[in-house]
Amino acid sequence: MFFPTDADCAAAASATLARLDVVARELDLLSERLFDLAATARGLAASTDWHARAATVFHDRADGWAGEVSGLGCLAETARIHAEQARYRVALRPVWSCG
Repeated sequence: MFFPTDADCAAAASATLARLDVVARELDLLSERLFDLAATARGLAASTDWHARAATVFHDRADGWAGEVSGLGCLAETARIHAEQARYRVALRPVWSCG
Protein backbone atom coordinates (compact mmCIF):
# COMPACT_ATOMS: atom_id res chain seq x y z
CA MET A 1 0.00 0.00 0.00
CA PHE A 2 1.28 3.47 -0.87
CA PHE A 3 1.15 6.23 1.73
CA PRO A 4 2.02 9.64 0.31
CA THR A 5 4.75 11.56 2.05
CA ASP A 6 4.69 15.29 2.70
CA ALA A 7 7.06 15.68 -0.26
CA ASP A 8 4.67 13.72 -2.51
CA CYS A 9 1.77 15.92 -1.42
CA ALA A 10 3.77 19.11 -1.90
CA ALA A 11 4.87 18.01 -5.38
CA ALA A 12 1.31 17.13 -6.38
CA ALA A 13 0.01 20.45 -5.06
CA SER A 14 2.76 22.34 -6.86
CA ALA A 15 1.97 20.63 -10.17
CA THR A 16 -1.74 21.33 -9.71
CA LEU A 17 -1.06 24.99 -8.93
CA ALA A 18 1.07 25.33 -12.05
CA ARG A 19 -1.65 23.80 -14.23
CA LEU A 20 -4.34 26.01 -12.72
CA ASP A 21 -2.13 29.08 -13.32
CA VAL A 22 -1.92 28.15 -17.01
CA VAL A 23 -5.67 27.53 -17.22
CA ALA A 24 -6.52 30.88 -15.59
CA ARG A 25 -4.03 32.76 -17.80
CA GLU A 26 -5.32 31.17 -21.01
CA LEU A 27 -8.95 31.79 -20.04
CA ASP A 28 -8.10 35.41 -19.32
CA LEU A 29 -6.57 35.79 -22.79
CA LEU A 30 -9.55 34.04 -24.35
CA SER A 31 -12.12 36.26 -22.66
CA GLU A 32 -10.17 39.40 -23.66
CA ARG A 33 -10.06 38.25 -27.29
CA LEU A 34 -13.76 37.40 -27.29
CA PHE A 35 -14.72 40.80 -25.85
CA ASP A 36 -12.48 42.53 -28.43
CA LEU A 37 -14.08 40.47 -31.18
CA ALA A 38 -17.57 41.38 -29.98
CA ALA A 39 -16.62 45.07 -30.00
CA THR A 40 -15.30 44.72 -33.56
CA ALA A 41 -18.54 43.05 -34.66
CA ARG A 42 -20.57 45.82 -33.05
CA GLY A 43 -18.39 48.39 -34.82
CA LEU A 44 -18.99 46.71 -38.15
CA ALA A 45 -22.71 46.66 -37.51
CA ALA A 46 -22.70 50.33 -36.53
CA SER A 47 -20.76 51.31 -39.66
CA THR A 48 -23.48 49.99 -41.98
CA ASP A 49 -25.73 53.01 -42.04
CA TRP A 50 -27.10 52.50 -45.54
CA HIS A 51 -30.57 51.06 -45.81
CA ALA A 52 -30.32 48.32 -48.41
CA ARG A 53 -31.91 45.03 -47.39
CA ALA A 54 -28.51 43.32 -47.35
CA ALA A 55 -27.13 45.99 -45.00
CA THR A 56 -30.08 45.57 -42.66
CA VAL A 57 -29.63 41.80 -42.59
CA PHE A 58 -25.87 42.20 -42.05
CA HIS A 59 -26.44 44.69 -39.24
CA ASP A 60 -28.90 42.38 -37.47
CA ARG A 61 -26.66 39.34 -37.84
CA ALA A 62 -23.54 41.21 -36.73
CA ASP A 63 -25.38 42.48 -33.64
CA GLY A 64 -26.64 38.98 -32.85
CA TRP A 65 -23.21 37.46 -33.36
CA ALA A 66 -21.61 40.13 -31.17
CA GLY A 67 -24.05 39.22 -28.40
CA GLU A 68 -23.23 35.53 -28.71
CA VAL A 69 -19.49 36.22 -28.64
CA SER A 70 -19.91 38.47 -25.60
CA GLY A 71 -21.75 35.61 -23.90
CA LEU A 72 -18.81 33.31 -24.61
CA GLY A 73 -16.49 35.94 -23.15
CA CYS A 74 -18.58 35.95 -19.98
CA LEU A 75 -18.41 32.15 -19.80
CA ALA A 76 -14.63 32.23 -20.24
CA GLU A 77 -14.35 34.87 -17.51
CA THR A 78 -16.51 32.77 -15.17
CA ALA A 79 -14.37 29.70 -15.87
CA ARG A 80 -11.23 31.75 -15.15
CA ILE A 81 -12.65 32.85 -11.81
CA HIS A 82 -13.46 29.23 -10.93
CA ALA A 83 -9.93 28.14 -11.90
CA GLU A 84 -8.45 30.84 -9.67
CA GLN A 85 -10.71 29.81 -6.79
CA ALA A 86 -9.62 26.19 -7.25
CA ARG A 87 -5.99 27.33 -7.23
CA TYR A 88 -6.49 29.16 -3.92
CA ARG A 89 -8.17 26.10 -2.40
CA VAL A 90 -5.24 23.90 -3.44
CA ALA A 91 -2.70 26.46 -2.21
CA LEU A 92 -4.41 26.77 1.18
CA ARG A 93 -5.01 23.07 1.68
CA PRO A 94 -2.79 21.69 4.42
CA VAL A 95 -0.27 19.07 3.35
CA TRP A 96 -1.77 16.51 5.74
CA SER A 97 -5.00 16.47 3.71
CA CYS A 98 -3.23 15.16 0.59
CA GLY A 99 -4.60 11.64 0.69
